[in-house]
This record gives sequence, structure tokens and C-alpha cells, in this order.
Amino acid sequence: MGKSMKEGVLRVVMGFLDKSYISYVIPDHCLNACMSRIPQELRSLLGKPTILRETVVEWGCVPHTGLVLHGMTPTGERGTYIEVYRGYLPPLPSFTPAQCVVSPDGDVIGCRYLLQRRYVDASCVEQDLPNQVGEGELREYVTRIFRSLDSEGLWLYVIDCGKKLTLVKALEKIV
Repeated sequence: MGKSMKEGVLRVVMGFLDKSYISYVIPDHCLNACMSRIPQELRSLLGKPTILRETVVEWGCVPHTGLVLHGMTPTGERGTYIEVYRGYLPPLPSFTPAQCVVSPDGDVIGCRYLLQRRYVDASCVEQDLPNQVGEGELREYVTRIFRSLDSEGLWLYVIDCGKKLTLVKALEKIV
């Protein structure tokens, strides 16, 4: 697949599947390719892609993307849960994110630092990941993302290679 849109840039879409709130942050030309890999019966259960926002990322960039549950962790405590992926976040990722929990006042309580071995690149293909996110870098991203959130809910984000952070809210309330 050749370069997309203008020379050297990708249009990245951020959204979720409307019946399930399974999230994605991926180049727009990859969304259909990712969805077509999901069996039809599962696709009908998950719903159609809902695009909330678009942002532009350099073609050769391997960004950090992921999701944030701001206001409550998956285990029901007050706080914020953040997942960090290296590369683009497809609708059903087959690789493991790093996971961090932040207290309501912004202290990083802890991170589950999992070694991500694969990532999705701009050509929509899973590749071997050449370099992991370092622990210091992970905490820096998590702190920066937390400081940029302005209300509770489910958020998606992308941090591109120029360190620009784009955040979009997917849901007001966390169910």
C-alpha cells in the first residue's frame, strides 16, 4: 500500500464499535482491513465503527496510542486506568498494552509493565516491535495524559513522533 492522503502524512481515526465500545486509534485506510479480519457473526455483535475524531500523523511515525478510563479503574476503585500501546490500536488488539493506574490526585499508583512484542504499523500489518517503551518513558506518557484529561469517562489518545498528544472522549460515563 502506498502513502496515504498528502505526501508523508496519515489520517488517523479515533473511535469505537457502537454496540460494544471496543476502541480503536488507527489510520483510516486500516479500519476496514482490520474489521474484515473479524468474523461476520462477531462483527454484528460488536457493531459498526463510530469515528469520533481524526488527526494527522507522519507516515513513518510509530506513535503511542491507547485508551483511558478516567474516574474509575476496571476493578471499580476511584482513579484512572491508562493503557499504552506502541503503534496503532486496532479494534481487537492481539498484543498486550502496558497498564497503569493513577490515583484521583494524579499520583501513579502502579504500572503493569508488559513486554509488547508486536505492533500495527501504517500499512495495517502487525510487525515485530524493535524497541520497547522504557519504564521512565511510560510514566512520563501516563502523567502527561492524566494532566490533559478534563472530565471523567472513556478517552482515546494518540501521541505522535513529534510528541503531540491528541485526546478524544468516547463516553461520558463509564458503565
